[in-house]
Amino acid sequence: TGTLGRRVKADAEALSEIHRMLSLIRQQVAEHSDELEKLVGLELGQTGHVLAQSSCSCFREAGPEADKVKTLCDSLKTLITNPSLAVLPTCMPAKPLRDYSASEVMDTPETTEAVLGQVI
Repeated sequence: TGTLGRRVKADAEALSEIHRMLSLIRQQVAEHSDELEKLVGLELGQTGHVLAQSSCSCFREAGPEADKVKTLCDSLKTLITNPSLAVLPTCMPAKPLRDYSASEVMDTPETTEAVLGQVI
């Protein structure tokens, strides 16, 4: 189980790095959203689905690392399903506004702008 544990930890670290890169991409998209809206489209859905599917299949055993990977995969799947969520600040959960709870609401200029961008 020691080798399996190291492999699981290495996979989790790799997925964390992927999540970090995706967060940076999300931040850049938010910074350049007006420019990107003028483009015909940005299609990463198929690649994202493959990435999420293969990442989730790496962890068949339950545990904290598997839970973390599942959370990251769910976040990626949400962004693939609803790409408009990519413009939300990284401090906001990537989910439709109707799914927010009171504890997730923040009163900052960035989050207010993001919420108005989703509504308008």
